[in-house]
Amino acid sequence: MSKEMREQINRVKNWKQFVNENTNTQFPISYEKFIEISEMEVNDVSKNFYNEMVLLFNNLPNPLPIYRLIFVDDTDDINLKELGTSWTWDTKNWDDLISSVLYDDDVENGDITVLISGYIDKMYVNWEDTINKYLTQHLYSKDFDENEIVIPKSSYGNIKNLKWSEYNN
Repeated sequence: MSKEMREQINRVKNWKQFVNENTNTQFPISYEKFIEISEMEVNDVSKNFYNEMVLLFNNLPNPLPIYRLIFVDDTDDINLKELGTSWTWDTKNWDDLISSVLYDDDVENGDITVLISGYIDKMYVNWEDTINKYLTQHLYSKDFDENEIVIPKSSYGNIKNLKWSEYNN
């Protein structure tokens, strides 16, 4: 087989691999559904915000690294079967988040901060609830930007490389 033919075959294999690996890169919510969920008006502002979300989603890796902080009195209290639905892919604002939770009188906190992490395929994210959280946190909250995603309980079994460690900020 000639060198050129081998290169051609490799290009086709690489393209097929690229296509197969990137089947979940389309934002799973249409603009019309976004308008319904967000209750925004159809205008340039909502179109720009939707396009921002599409760009953000398409640039997230798949599988998606996910993180969750919990507060416990003892590490024996950690229950990896009841993980909670609120996660993030972005830890850049965690010090602000931890401070807001620690000083919230309505939240019971343990003495130990625990980081739970893993990876999940983007298809297991509840995107409708995630959009609601994103809108609330990026349009209406002045405190800090939290990139929260919602992982439904039914998807816990799809979290890969699940682990926890004590978090020291």
